[in-house]
Amino acid sequence: LDPKNNHMQKRLAAVCCIKGMVATESGDWKEGELAYNEAIRFEPECLGHHMGRLRIHMNQNLLKTALFEANQILDKHPGYVPGLIARSKIRIKTREYSKAKNDLSLAHSLEPDNPAIDRAVQSLYDMSKVSTNEA
Repeated sequence: LDPKNNHMQKRLAAVCCIKGMVATESGDWKEGELAYNEAIRFEPECLGHHMGRLRIHMNQNLLKTALFEANQILDKHPGYVPGLIARSKIRIKTREYSKAKNDLSLAHSLEPDNPAIDRAVQSLYDMSKVSTNEA
């Protein structure tokens, strides 16, 4: 690849990513997803673009789509802690508590001081406790 072309692709991806963030922040999920899709087209290896699209799917409660996206990210990058945390949150919502716990255990082993993991563990604890009380 021509280095100038590669640089241009990354710049275009960054512009699309910013558009995705702005659209998502204003609640325009469709426009946000389109922008992240474009960013991924220009720079497919950037995990941030994939995570942006994943967050949109999670916020729209499209849990199957979000789980598919998280699995794709983690298939290529098994130790990617933000991906593990996101997948655990999806699994908590779908009441797959043991799988969520496995994701968080792996994330904690990779980044033991990450406060996002602690928050996700607390959420897992709270939701599994509520689920137990409902039974």
